[in-house]
Amino acid sequence: MLILFHVSCRRISFTMAEESKTSPKVLIVYYSMYKHIEKMAIAVGKGVEAAGGKVTIMRAPETLSEEVLEKMKAPKKNAEHKAATPQDLADADAIIFGIPTRFGMAATQMKALIDHTGGLWMKGALVGKPASMFVSTATQGGGQETTNLTFVTQLVHHVILGNLKFSWPQIICCIRLNIT
Repeated sequence: MLILFHVSCRRISFTMAEESKTSPKVLIVYYSMYKHIEKMAIAVGKGVEAAGGKVTIMRAPETLSEEVLEKMKAPKKNAEHKAATPQDLADADAIIFGIPTRFGMAATQMKALIDHTGGLWMKGALVGKPASMFVSTATQGGGQETTNLTFVTQLVHHVILGNLKFSWPQIICCIRLNIT
């Protein structure tokens, strides 16, 4: 199952609770240089919690040096939000990605995190895992829709179609896409 483009906390909660009979562990992983996406991640987390999910908020590991971040006047990272690892993605029941747009695509830091998930792909560890995303740009025509479109290929490849030969039963279940 894949929930695209808009966060539907109740749908994730309902679906996961139906399958596990417990509160789903929802990982919200974001990248935010100037705290805008971080604020959105916190708000999304409150929505997931209100719908019955257990939320963990983490950030994509930084790829820029402290020197560069200082020159860009970027505030310090939130110490409460640890850097996510591929294993954190595998341990969650569902994942919501918070992505700033850079020229119509996900920021490099988020892409770098996904690029490190090859081992999970080989095991099919993310197959069938519900996923969603939220994006933001500095301008109205800044590429939100293209960021969703270009990042969904990562979700399809890693979350739904990872390791095709071992995942046919899960793929059959994933045919019913929940697009909200």
